[in-house]
Amino acid sequence: MTITEKQLAARNSGIGSSEIAAILGRDPWRTAWDVWAVKTGKADPQPENEAMRLGSALERVLLNLAGESLQKRVVAPTSTFVRGVMRANIDGMIDRFGRGGEIVEAKTTSITDGWGPSGTDEVPERVALQVQFQMLCAESPVAHIARLAGAFGFSFAMYRVERDEDTCAEIEARCEEWWDAHVVRDLPPDAAPSLDTLSRMRRVPRKIDLDSSLIARERIARKELEDAEKQYEDAKAAVLAALGDADAGTDGNWTVRFQTASRTSPDMAAIVARWPEAKDLVKTSTFRRFDVRKAGGTR
Repeated sequence: MTITEKQLAARNSGIGSSEIAAILGRDPWRTAWDVWAVKTGKADPQPENEAMRLGSALERVLLNLAGESLQKRVVAPTSTFVRGVMRANIDGMIDRFGRGGEIVEAKTTSITDGWGPSGTDEVPERVALQVQFQMLCAESPVAHIARLAGAFGFSFAMYRVERDEDTCAEIEARCEEWWDAHVVRDLPPDAAPSLDTLSRMRRVPRKIDLDSSLIARERIARKELEDAEKQYEDAKAAVLAALGDADAGTDGNWTVRFQTASRTSPDMAAIVARWPEAKDLVKTSTFRRFDVRKAGGTR
C-alpha cells in the first residue's frame, strides 16, 4: 500500500503485516533475520523499486475495481491500526474506515503461483498471513483481496479470506515473543539472512581479516557456477542445432520449443509523456557490488 513517511518511520516501532510471514518462517523471499536486521538498524530498509512504485500507483485503480466487483464503496485509510507491537496499514475498507470494517487489500504481482480461481480464498500463504494480521489489528471479520497479475498480459481477480481465530492467536503470541527477544533484547533470530539484506547492511570503511576457507569456498563455488553455465550453454546450443529449421522437437519424454514469446510491461517513457507528473515514480538507486580479487588487484 501507499504509506506516508510518518507511517514508514512508525514501522520500526512495531511489526508490520507484510513482515509476519517472514517472522513465522513462511515467506519465500525474506527471513526473520532480515526483519530483525532492519528493525534494529543493522541494515537499511529495502529501497523502493519499479515494481513497488507501480504497485503504489495502481493501488487506487485496484481499490476502485474492487468496489465495482463488490458493488460497494471502498474508502481510503485514515490511520494505522495498532495492537500491542503490531501495526497494520490497510489499503481500504468497505463503506467506512474503522475497527470492525471489512478490509480491502490491493496486490499487484507478476507471480501467479499460489493464487487460485477468482472468488476463492486460495491466495499465497504470505498474503493469507498478512491479511489475518490485518484482521486481528482491525478487529475485522473478512478481507477482500484485489489482485492484478501481470505475468502474460494483465488479469484481475478478487479473493475473500475470512478471519481464522487460531491463526490470529498464533500471530499475536509470536509477535509479542519475537519483539521481546529480537528487538528489545537484540538477539539475532535463528534463521539464515538473505543475500539481499546482507547487501544492505550498514558498513564502515575498514578492512578486516577473514577466514581463508570462506573465500576459498566462494571461489570454488564461483568456478563451478561458471563451468555449469558454460556446460548449459553448450548443451542448449546442441539442442538448437539439432532442431535445424524446426521450432519444436521431442525425444518422447521431453518436448523442446523455440518460439517467439511476448510479454506486456508498462512503458515508463510513454507514461511520463502522457502524464508528466508520473516522472516522480522514476528514481535512481544505489547499490553495493560484491567483488573478490587477489590481494594484488586481479580477480
